[in-house]
Amino acid sequence: MKQSQPPGEWPAHECVEAHAGPQVPLVVLWGDSHAAHLRYGFDKLKQAYRFRLAQMTGEGCPPFVNVDRPNEPFCHSLNDFYLSHILALKPDLVVIAAAWYDQGVGTVAESIRRLKKGGIQHVVVIGPVPRWEKTLPELLVTHALSDDGKIPTSLGAQDYIVMSDAELKSLVTAQGASYIPAMNALCSSGQCVTMAGHGPQYVVAQDYYHLTDPGSAFLMQKIGAELFSGTGIKRR
Repeated sequence: MKQSQPPGEWPAHECVEAHAGPQVPLVVLWGDSHAAHLRYGFDKLKQAYRFRLAQMTGEGCPPFVNVDRPNEPFCHSLNDFYLSHILALKPDLVVIAAAWYDQGVGTVAESIRRLKKGGIQHVVVIGPVPRWEKTLPELLVTHALSDDGKIPTSLGAQDYIVMSDAELKSLVTAQGASYIPAMNALCSSGQCVTMAGHGPQYVVAQDYYHLTDPGSAFLMQKIGAELFSGTGIKRR
């Protein structure tokens, strides 16, 4: 979804997977580019879990209803459009993600309320991924140059911005939704993963905080079981 793209240009036939058989659960991914960067990881999860996916994302458009964004004139109408489609589709699970550090968190509560009021039982909000002080490729080059060419597989708090997600978690759980902290999956003991495998093609982030395809697959593999818990989406 391009930035400021009006809802009429949303390609439903490309973004909502058709029925692959009877009673295949539907998952909706709703949010901005920080939801979109999870798409690759979701596609990889299909190797282990049976579900269909609908992607409802817009660059620069966090999943907030009834919110005007002066620099993104279509966000209000786009999210109204997405919400109406979600309520019509009645998915088994709605997954919400956004650039929480930039967008704020307060208005996500209304989105969850609207989903719950519309009969959507399972709503999961995925918390922020690490935000690096510089682009992650830059940081890795800098560290490699100072360590005989060795690329670090994780970096500490001196290289990423440490921010609390307590407010977001509290808002989400107060509305009866589930919260999954992406930082817990990507960081341990103050060290955040930088590589999802061996070789430069496995860097987990392409810039300050957007995941690469390998990074997306790494994160979703880590949280898949928790994400689908209690939803009826089963392993193959």
